Amino acid sequence: MLASGEALPTVADLLRHARRSTTADMYAHSFSSERRRANKRLATRLLERDGRPKEGNGRQKKRARC
Repeated sequence: MLASGEALPTVADLLRHARRSTTADMYAHSFSSERRRANKRLATRLLERDGRPKEGNGRQKKRARC
């Protein structure tokens, strides 16, 4: 159910789990197709439009105080 998009609280209630973490630990496995989609979304966010990686680590450099 989680893989098809049902919300974790809903699934936990249906299974009568007292804690949502129980449901997540037992049933929220990473499916290979979901991992591929997540990797693709991450790569899209990390790359600029022209396909080159962004420079640096994404943090702004601190300016020296005078």
